[in-house]
Amino acid sequence: MKWKLYWVESDGYEDCFVVAKNSRSAKSVEVHMNGFNMSDVTAVRVMDVPDIFEKKADKKYRKWSKKHAPQQANRPDLHQWPWYAAKWLLKDLGAQFRIIDDEEQTLLRDVVYAKKAIGVWYTYSIGARALSERNERLPIYENYEKEPEIDNYKKSNRKNILTDWGQRELLAFLDLFLSLCIPIETIAASCFEISIVFGNTCLLDINAEKFPIESSEELLGLFISSFKLKSLLWKMNSCFVELIYDTNIGQSIEWQPR
Repeated sequence: MKWKLYWVESDGYEDCFVVAKNSRSAKSVEVHMNGFNMSDVTAVRVMDVPDIFEKKADKKYRKWSKKHAPQQANRPDLHQWPWYAAKWLLKDLGAQFRIIDDEEQTLLRDVVYAKKAIGVWYTYSIGARALSERNERLPIYENYEKEPEIDNYKKSNRKNILTDWGQRELLAFLDLFLSLCIPIETIAASCFEISIVFGNTCLLDINAEKFPIESSEELLGLFISSFKLKSLLWKMNSCFVELIYDTNIGQSIEWQPR
């Protein structure tokens, strides 16, 4: 396959899909059409374009030329590419389209290319691509050609999980939720450790059997940082305990009966 699909970014307003043989050729299309410098344009390969689409594109271009540019319509060397990717091509390559909150969005291979109402383009990942980007241990997912088709996004409802698009979005949101839960889990562990240390120190008699626990300065420090405390002073059953931690110089934590 000699042709490739690129996402070409420039000033944010003229970002677009381009079919070309290499990234330099893809950038040249934007440079020549909109007057950018090569250094102001980037081209990211999205996927290979199967050879069967070249003849289809040339046929459509020749038909367009007969109507709009008859002087070139009969040229034997008339070819469409390298040029901007038409919507029919994107659709044949598996792209999905929708409009959400006045944004035009195109989904292709787990990347959403969105155009805001003011005309600015931006992109974000969903589905398997989002998972691999946030989790370095996961391999890069490249099995898009063999994926079963669930359903194209035909409604304007956001995050409809009965569709292919919605399920990819849900997968990305669940992964983001899990990643945000990791620090919460660690903070909960620090609270548990604080409660055990406090119970052993203040609630049990001196000679009573203590709950076994290996105090972790890291978790104790996390507890203090999370609740924005530099010192804790508790009073229970006439027992005073002060937890001292110098957050500025990172000195060790110390429990002092008072």
